[in-house]
Amino acid sequence: MRLQDFKNTDMKHKIALVVLMISSISVSSTFAESRPSTASLTLTAIVNEVVTLAITPKGDYSNLDVHNSQTDIPVATVYETSNSNKGYLVKARSENNSYIRNLNGNDGVHYSLKYGGGPAFSLSTNDQTLSEKTEGGVYNSAPKDVTISYQGVPQTYLSAGVYRDIITFTIESK
Repeated sequence: MRLQDFKNTDMKHKIALVVLMISSISVSSTFAESRPSTASLTLTAIVNEVVTLAITPKGDYSNLDVHNSQTDIPVATVYETSNSNKGYLVKARSENNSYIRNLNGNDGVHYSLKYGGGPAFSLSTNDQTLSEKTEGGVYNSAPKDVTISYQGVPQTYLSAGVYRDIITFTIESK
């Protein structure tokens, strides 16, 4: 377009022409200055905490010879499983305060329990900590042997009947 033609154009058309010229300049400058573009994708997963126990009885746990003294006889293996990032505790309690008691009376034989080769415990009816993992991590079925020891009691000093105690193990995240 010549300058003379532009001067003879009415105002409405002049504005339209100027807008059209500016748009074509900005479009061409956008294509001329192409820059790389980046974007990110964040992948996320949630792993739930698992803290469990499994118990496998061993030996004569259900047919103990309470008349003869026993030392560190194996009665179970406890399998600890945890993925806690804070560590965990294993606790135990005894229904009868570490006595294998007659179901029909008060007679009983006192015992102590060892967990995973640790120190001997006389359990009470309240949870007591037997083992502690202070560091988090993945522990998959870590086996711990459970043994008991007791002084035998002559048969003539115990009432006839079934004797038992129930030990409850608990695992919990710290």
